[in-house]
Amino acid sequence: MPWHYAILFILGAHVLALLFPGAWQQLIAAPTRLYVLEVIGLTLALVALVALALLIIRRLFNARILRVTSVMDWALLVALLAQVTLGFWVALAYRWGSDWYLYTAVPWIESLVKLSPDITYVTSLPLVVKLHMLNGFLVIALLPFTRLVHILTFPITYLWRPYQVVIWNRRKPGPVPQLQALAGDSSSGRSKRRQSGYTTEPTYLASTSSLGSLHEKAVADIARLRFAFPDRDHLRYATYVNGGRRSMGVGTSEGFVAYPSIVVVRQPEEEAKALGEVETAETVNDAVALYKWRLYSDLAPLYLYVPPANASEALALCRRFRIPVIGIRTWNYESGSKEITISDYYNIPSGLAAMASNLAALPDKIFRRELPALDKDTHPGERAKHATI
Repeated sequence: MPWHYAILFILGAHVLALLFPGAWQQLIAAPTRLYVLEVIGLTLALVALVALALLIIRRLFNARILRVTSVMDWALLVALLAQVTLGFWVALAYRWGSDWYLYTAVPWIESLVKLSPDITYVTSLPLVVKLHMLNGFLVIALLPFTRLVHILTFPITYLWRPYQVVIWNRRKPGPVPQLQALAGDSSSGRSKRRQSGYTTEPTYLASTSSLGSLHEKAVADIARLRFAFPDRDHLRYATYVNGGRRSMGVGTSEGFVAYPSIVVVRQPEEEAKALGEVETAETVNDAVALYKWRLYSDLAPLYLYVPPANASEALALCRRFRIPVIGIRTWNYESGSKEITISDYYNIPSGLAAMASNLAALPDKIFRRELPALDKDTHPGERAKHATI
């Protein structure tokens, strides 16, 4: 965050002076205001330089982030580091840049925009200033080929999108109370609720009717059938669906916000208790496994739902990248049918029952673990040993 704030204020000052040179000249006409702007600019440049260096160091030593950093990402980071370093050098060594910028860089850039370049404005500038200007064009040239292209898009939908919730899940050591065994299909679950007098239906923030694609419909159907919370025994649990729109994010220890397909939380603590990730044939691959599945598995017990043809590939990816998922399930819609078919591919029980093992910690290197077998065919008091991934 310090990097973002610092660089945005610095860029804002550059752009304001370029677009409104007359107003900027009036602003710095008083020596006191000029001094204040110079001090603020130098401080922001130092903050941006230190913050960017820390971000690069973090990217180098965080294995998960390092794996998803492309060559273009590194090229942009190096260019940004050079740009900020040169900018700090200019601010420190060539003072009153707020003033001479108006009579050198501004008219030169205006001549470029008018397609009539006039280099006489910048020929007498020191070499470090020229390098700062040249590197600025290099950064702009790299933008379309890197992740920073998102700053060029206008987030107009932000004005009317619904509110989204972000929870910052913090694992606590020690045992976690187990959930009671529940039937694996929605019809028997509803009958249990009717027999007990409990009539509240599961709460979803995205309904099937609002989802446009087959994948989004599958997410909603899986949430309805396999993550039907709250129920009679778990009134404080709720299921959120990140399908057609995001409704519940889970904060990570690195400051990111993750949006698994399905999030089960315990209220009012807003603690993530289980996650479901629904994939298609196109999203069962190395990049998704490393960037999403591994991250999600660190936040809460994770269940993967994949098309039947991709189940073995998903299991192989989890084994290769040592991703401790709780179970792998398959989903598909038969031709002409609107009802989803869900099957347990991996041998750890799935659905509501499998969430009975909400482990407090899932270390990456644990590959065998005792989990309670609490599906509809097994008594809740029994325990069975399963070989995890």
